[in-house]
Amino acid sequence: MSSRSTWSWPNGDPEATNTAHHPDRVTPHTATGTSVTGGVLRAALEPMSWNMVRLSRPQA
Repeated sequence: MSSRSTWSWPNGDPEATNTAHHPDRVTPHTATGTSVTGGVLRAALEPMSWNMVRLSRPQA
């Protein structure tokens, strides 16, 4: 298994939302610090963030 991509939606404000006046206040960006070693996923996640990690299986 390997990490294909990691996305993070960080924001220091837990009440943050996108609005008509601020449509890009909370947006995804590519994150770093994710690895898979020996079948174990390790990720350094930003505080107060939503995260998505895409994994892939090795080709047989």
